[in-house]
This record gives sequence, C-alpha cells and structure tokens, in this order.
Amino acid sequence: MAAGLEAGQRLLDVGCGWGSFAIHAAREYGVTVTGITLSPSQAELARERVADAGLADKVEIRIADYRGLADEPFDVVVTDLNMKRMGGIELCTRIVASQPNVPVVVLTAFGSLQTAIDAIRAGAYDFITKPVQMDP
Repeated sequence: MAAGLEAGQRLLDVGCGWGSFAIHAAREYGVTVTGITLSPSQAELARERVADAGLADKVEIRIADYRGLADEPFDVVVTDLNMKRMGGIELCTRIVASQPNVPVVVLTAFGSLQTAIDAIRAGAYDFITKPVQMDP
C-alpha cells in the first residue's frame, strides 16, 4: 500500500463497499479499520465478510457519512472516487484542508488520467485504480 500502512494505525475506508479493502488492510497490515458506507445492504454483507474472516476485532463497518466522523482521529484515509453524497475528490480536499498530516489515498474502479490529476491536485497522497494487486 502506498501510504506505508503499519500495524496499529487507524484507517478510515470511506465508501468501503463490500469490505474487501478493509479486510485486506486489517489482515495484511495489522491496522484497525473503520469502513463506512451509506448502503445498508453493503454494510450488512461487509460485516458478514469481516466476521467470516475472523477480523471483527480489527474492522468495524458503519452506515455513516464521512461528515459525521470528521472529528475522529485516523492515521490514513482511503476513499472511493464515486460516492452518493460527496465525491472522493471533494472529500480529499476537505480532509487535506482540515487534517493536512493525514494521507488520503483515492482507490477506485473509475480511474482516468484526468481523475488521477484532479486527486493529486486536491492533495491525495496516491491514486490507485482497481483491480489492485497488493503486496503485503
């Protein structure tokens, strides 16, 4: 992972979908993950997948909007690009403005050269397109 994840860090996964990245990050890097989504069906399945992976002590999936978590401390933020209420570029801009020492990684299946440029200009630490081949 580009942001140099280390065991014990707190990672916020915004737009966590079905929980795949949250599970990977907790298992491979030993981070504690809070995954958020606005979709009850995604949250339900993500929670099942987390439990099946034996990582319920490391990964919490919430139905929440990022703005409700703005004051919680996180060491790294990973965000999807396309989300219902706020896009990943706008979210990146807000986080960088309010917490400049927190790296923001945009992880998306909808990447293009222009969106990568926009993300980096917004202050993203990195821009990664899916599918991702991640080495621990």
